[in-house]
Amino acid sequence: MKRALTLLVFLTPLLLRAAAGAEAGLRFDMFLGLDGLVPDFASFPVTFEVKNDGPGFVGRVELEAGAFGSEGIRQTTVELPTGTLKRFAIPAHRTQLYQAEWHARLYDAGGRLRAEASQPARRWVPAGGLMIGILPRTVAGGPVFPKLEGVDPDLLPGVARLQPDLFPENPLMLESLQVLYLNSERALGLGVGQANALVAWLYGGGHLVVALEQAGDLSGVPWLRRILPALPGEERRVRAGETLARYARSGWPTLPLAGAKPSTKPQPPGPELEPQDERFVGAELGVMDLSGSGLPADVEGPGGEKLILSAPRGRGVITLLGFNPERGAFLTWLQRPWFWGRLCEFPEHLAKPAIRYAPHSTDAIFGSIVDSKQIRKLPVGWLLLILVTYLVVIGPVDRLWLRRINRQMLTWVTFPCYVVVFSLLVYWIGYRLRAGDSEWNELQVVDLIPFGEQAEWRIRGFGGVYSPVNASYEFKGASPVSTIRPELSLQGGRSLPGGVVTVGGDGCRATLPVAVWTSQVFVHDALMTNPPPIRVTATGVGETWQLRVENETGRKISRAWLVTGDQVIPFNNLPPGLSTRGPGERSRSRSLTDVMEGWRTTLATELQARGHAFGASQPEEPMPPADRALFGSFAERVQPSGQYDYLRFSSTQRLDLTPDLQRGGSYFLAWIDGYAATPTFNGFTPRRGWRSTFFRIPLKTP
Repeated sequence: MKRALTLLVFLTPLLLRAAAGAEAGLRFDMFLGLDGLVPDFASFPVTFEVKNDGPGFVGRVELEAGAFGSEGIRQTTVELPTGTLKRFAIPAHRTQLYQAEWHARLYDAGGRLRAEASQPARRWVPAGGLMIGILPRTVAGGPVFPKLEGVDPDLLPGVARLQPDLFPENPLMLESLQVLYLNSERALGLGVGQANALVAWLYGGGHLVVALEQAGDLSGVPWLRRILPALPGEERRVRAGETLARYARSGWPTLPLAGAKPSTKPQPPGPELEPQDERFVGAELGVMDLSGSGLPADVEGPGGEKLILSAPRGRGVITLLGFNPERGAFLTWLQRPWFWGRLCEFPEHLAKPAIRYAPHSTDAIFGSIVDSKQIRKLPVGWLLLILVTYLVVIGPVDRLWLRRINRQMLTWVTFPCYVVVFSLLVYWIGYRLRAGDSEWNELQVVDLIPFGEQAEWRIRGFGGVYSPVNASYEFKGASPVSTIRPELSLQGGRSLPGGVVTVGGDGCRATLPVAVWTSQVFVHDALMTNPPPIRVTATGVGETWQLRVENETGRKISRAWLVTGDQVIPFNNLPPGLSTRGPGERSRSRSLTDVMEGWRTTLATELQARGHAFGASQPEEPMPPADRALFGSFAERVQPSGQYDYLRFSSTQRLDLTPDLQRGGSYFLAWIDGYAATPTFNGFTPRRGWRSTFFRIPLKTP
């Protein structure tokens, strides 16, 4: 026995040292957001880099937001053989206003904690904020932006310096970026999955700015070559400084901005008042020949050279620079920040009013469509009546009755009886108002973005589940590129306490709890490429105008609209197959602004009542579901009456189509009852429910 104890004492330090050595061979790094930027109303990546020099194992990474209470868990499984380095990302969303940081833990198959990490956000980018990603060749050569003292920090762009190694392969994680600058040399470092994600992001509504380090780079990146608006030719020296300076000074609002915070620091003047940089104006830049493109240039040099050339790609725009902004005199140009700001849409962003308070979101608009109608709310007047009756019974009535029968001591018996009776009454009222059958309602909002002969399907599925009991329900994404999240708003999302979302190579799965007698909305974001089930073309002008709709869904289009500029042309009951509409339909057009303003107060009232536990006043004419979908697609078009307008709506990233209209785009919107474009994402069988699809199709109009 003594020898055994001696041996144990001798071996214990060795065993502890070996265990410590095994853990020391594991490195677990966490990178939050895009270069530390975390947006509202959009997905963002939480990237992990795990290096395992110890024994191999199968790990499970759990990600949780650090806030007041549990916000649910997002997890993924990863194999970690000995001597491997793995990089992977989990899509996340900011669901509460006070999420200071995020926590991650790595477990092995036995449930033992192997490593953990925490990281706060470098900056929160608010709803409607400008986020710009940059992939420059050099640190000094990347885009820089003017520093405006006294301007609301929320209006300043968030700039994320990205690394090819950590660039997401999931395009949903890039949707928070409005603009991405890419140097062709850095494009060579992107993998196939990363390149596909970048192209999908572009066609989904991004603005890609490309600078060519040298024309030969395109031979190594055929995907970039295919989407460029022009292929570069011979380079020659051009004095283009004055033209670029004129472009940099144009388009800016008057600075300092009206309503800007007073500052003790000297504020820089607007670009139009800054002195000209004569060295740059007289310098020569190397400009590539882009004349092979038939597109008009955004900016032309003194000899007609195309200095900046843009072209639409789906909902997005690609811009090709005819010169290299990371070389020569451009790097020392004093007005370079104003040029980059002008090119990356900073002036347009400054012209927008800051969102101080927006009580309603586009998620709530679409979520209200799928809310269960089984739940009825007790009017506040009835609640007060029950409360007053309870107080009268336990007070004067009880006292007078016991005094009359001369049994005052029985109050120790009658009072508990009153509590039981009124508790049963409240339960019975709640049962009558809220009890029902399990229900699943789903609305699929599908953007069909042209992508060659096929279409990029950007799917947002809004699902409302009503639960007659306390239960957890299963959900599954419709494609490998998918995620499931709660409804989002500026006041914080409806988080997923106790829920688990699992991300894998085949998409995502979720187990989410729903409380008894409640209805909760979940959102399914997905992306896939398939042939479009509806094709729409508009041809001719004036008396020759014609709209051609090829409906291959096999279902009647109940409601449809053609939205172009500020005009909305309604259509009803378009049958399956080919339909055509002539110029006479234009006589029924209405102003989009008038349509939005007409429903604004009604919808805001309904959404406000949606968040109340008890009954509230309802509008006499409830808004039809199809009209809600139309409103939610252009909610940003509603003009606020002030910074704190309670009728204002904030939009989930890229869900609002207003920016597309402002760039001259047009849309055909189609509502189909009883039809699901993709498999529904619920993994359970409800006793009742419905499903519908709302297609949004960009098109070119004459």
